[in-house]
Amino acid sequence: MGHDSDRAALIYQHATRDAHQRIADALSARVKADRKKAEKKRKREDDDGSAGALVPAS
Repeated sequence: MGHDSDRAALIYQHATRDAHQRIADALSARVKADRKKAEKKRKREDDDGSAGALVPAS
């Protein structure tokens, strides 16, 4: 990486790892929120009020 010391390289490596973890955590939270929102929307669209209603067969 071009650092003058092993200590400097470790500091930057640690900082990068922390940044990557924060990005991954944020993406995970976003995916969970989007999935929850989609599930609520799907339930609303599926619920037409007639679920389970018996209909005479022709």
